[in-house]
Amino acid sequence: EVVAISGLGQIGLHIYAADSDVSLNPVIVGNRAKGTLAAPAIVADGDSLFEIIGGGYDGAKYIAGSIIGFSVDGTPAIDDVPGNITFSTQPSGGGDATFERMRITSSGRVGIGTTSPASKLSVAGNAYLDSNLITYSSSTAGSLTFNYQKSATSTIPLAINSWSIATSTTATPLVSLKTTATGEAWGLGFGTANPNV
Repeated sequence: EVVAISGLGQIGLHIYAADSDVSLNPVIVGNRAKGTLAAPAIVADGDSLFEIIGGGYDGAKYIAGSIIGFSVDGTPAIDDVPGNITFSTQPSGGGDATFERMRITSSGRVGIGTTSPASKLSVAGNAYLDSNLITYSSSTAGSLTFNYQKSATSTIPLAINSWSIATSTTATPLVSLKTTATGEAWGLGFGTANPNV
């Protein structure tokens, strides 16, 4: 059975494999070349290799709602085709247009909201981490550096506790930075919720 259509109208692709060689796994392959099938030519940086599209009927036609794309991400050569994977979705009211949301580059960098991640994980936009434990560690570096960078004048908000470290969300901060513009312009405190200069 290669293509199955159920009584409910569901269509699925079923791939079965049985062999003592564990390396013979089911695969889906999309190969792309320039030129022709009879005379294929090398692909180039930026060329699309393969796409998986999830589309829906909008009342008049089928349009793409989500796309996983595979493209060339570098200069190909013999035994070397660097690639990336992109994830795109169409927003509500998108007007038949999808927008890239995330990509994995050929160097292993992951970008969310950016097409050119500058590190292992680059996020362009606000991020929210809902966890009772966030651990920063390194297996190679001798020390950790927290680097706040922004082109604007202020890199942190104006507040009594604009940046603080505490044992819980209700505990008095162990370290607190105050950046309010009224009264004391700033303050760094240890063991206080309202540090002054």
